[in-house]
Amino acid sequence: MDTTRFRIEEFDYSDASYTECVEIMNLQYELYADSIDSWKRSDKNRDPKRYFKRLVVRDVQRDKFVAVGAVTNVHWGFHPRKYALDVLVHPHCEGQGIGKSLYNALRDDVAATNPISFESDTASHKQRGIRFLEDRGYELKTREYSSRLELDDFDPTPFQSYLDGVLDSGITLINHNELRERFPDDWLRRLYEAATEMEKDIPYHEKPEPTPFEIWEKRHLDHANRIPEMFLMAMDEDEIVGVTMLFKSGVSRETLYTGLTAVKRPYRRRGLAMALKLANLSYAKANFRTEAGNAPAVMTENEENNPMFKINERLGFVRQPDWLIYKLLLVEDEQAEIEKDAA
Repeated sequence: MDTTRFRIEEFDYSDASYTECVEIMNLQYELYADSIDSWKRSDKNRDPKRYFKRLVVRDVQRDKFVAVGAVTNVHWGFHPRKYALDVLVHPHCEGQGIGKSLYNALRDDVAATNPISFESDTASHKQRGIRFLEDRGYELKTREYSSRLELDDFDPTPFQSYLDGVLDSGITLINHNELRERFPDDWLRRLYEAATEMEKDIPYHEKPEPTPFEIWEKRHLDHANRIPEMFLMAMDEDEIVGVTMLFKSGVSRETLYTGLTAVKRPYRRRGLAMALKLANLSYAKANFRTEAGNAPAVMTENEENNPMFKINERLGFVRQPDWLIYKLLLVEDEQAEIEKDAA
C-alpha cells in the first residue's frame, strides 16, 4: 500500500463515515445490500463483553474511504481470544496492497491477547477474497448455500396439504403482534427461550453460545426491518414449537430476507417448517410489491448439511453464490488453550 496516498484510521461513527463504508460493502456484496441504519443499530446494540474495533483506509488525495475492516470476538463459540476479522476494499482499489495493510493492522490490534484463531468470510464467486484468505493459511470450515425465490413465479398450491395437515393436527400459527397480545407479560422471554433452544441445532463448525437476554431484547426491539405479519410462530397450545420470519432489506423493496426458520426437536418431520414457510411466502406474494409493481424476491441461507435447504429447493428457491466461512487456527491444540484459560 502506498502510505503517502492511503492512511489507516479509526472509524469515527459519523454519518459520512457510515455512508462511505456501507457503499463499499454493497459494491462487494450486491445480493445482500445493507443500510446505514442497520450498521448503526448493530453498533448500538453490541454485546459489551465482545471486543470490537473498526478501521478504515482513506485515500488522502480524494478524501474518500477505499476500505473498511473490523475485528471482533466471534459470535458462535465465544472466547475472548477467538476473533472474526473481515476486510472490504472498494472494487476499484483492489490489487494495491490496501486489504493486506488493513488486515495486518487489525491483527496487530489484538496481537497482545495471543489470539487462538481468526475467522473470515467471503462468497464463492469472489476468487480474490478466497485467494487472500487461503494464502494466509485459512481453511474452509462452513459453506452456506445462498438461494433466491422469485415470488412472481411461486405457486403455493402444490404445498397446501402441508399447511392443512399442520393446522388439522391442532398446531396454530400466530404472528409477532398476536404473540404480544396473547402473552403481554412475558412474550419476549417466551420467544427468546424458544429461539435459543432451536438455534442450538443449526449446523455450524462452532457450538453456539446463547446471546444474553438483555442484549437479545435490545436487538429484537430495535429491529426496524422486522415485518410483524411475517414473523410467524407455530404454537402447540401455549408453547412456541417453530418459527420463521421475513425481513425488509432497508435498502429497496426488491428483496425480502429470511431470518431463522426452525422447529423444536420433538416436532420435526411433521411438516411444520414447510407449513410456516408456505404461509409466509404466500402472504408476501399477496401483500408486497416492488417499485415496478411486481412481487419481490426472497433470499435465504442454509448451511450445506441443513435439511432446510432441501425444503427451500422444493419451494423453488434457486441456488446463488455460496457464503464461505474460513478459519485460521494459530495454536496447536485449540481445546487445550480454551481449557487452560478456563482453569
